[in-house]
Amino acid sequence: MSEEAIPRERGFVSANPTVGVFLIIAAVVFISHFLLCSKFGIYEDDYIYVLPTFSWSATDWLHAIRRDVISPLQGRPLYYVVQETLSFFTTHGGNTVGGHLVSFVIVTINGFLMFRLLKRVLSAMAGFVGAIDGLLLKALKTTRNDGKRMREFFDFSEIQFNIS
Repeated sequence: MSEEAIPRERGFVSANPTVGVFLIIAAVVFISHFLLCSKFGIYEDDYIYVLPTFSWSATDWLHAIRRDVISPLQGRPLYYVVQETLSFFTTHGGNTVGGHLVSFVIVTINGFLMFRLLKRVLSAMAGFVGAIDGLLLKALKTTRNDGKRMREFFDFSEIQFNIS
């Protein structure tokens, strides 16, 4: 019997490469952004936007949503409605891990949508590289001295590249 006549079983990921890309993107997002999320603290604007929701009741949440719809703090009223709703339901009681896991899902979906867009416009490889690159570079972003830290990273990368 020839080798071509023997049916080969294909795995789920190999049968649908898009699933493999999604899983790789999810792994990159989790490792680069959320691996140590149980050790994350409360920083900067979390004190204003997330911390108050720890002790809210359902009535407090509904009043905040009403306030955000009637008189939004900024020109993006849906942001505050979504942010306060997610904060209330995922960090209620003082545990931020649930909020970080929801963020993991959102960032993963964003990376996958970037892949799909670049795949459609350029190619599958360009989509994959663009999505991973965007996710990894975002992980390098810090709240202070972004430009300086990014320049240091790229200078270090060039040195490593030139040495090898």
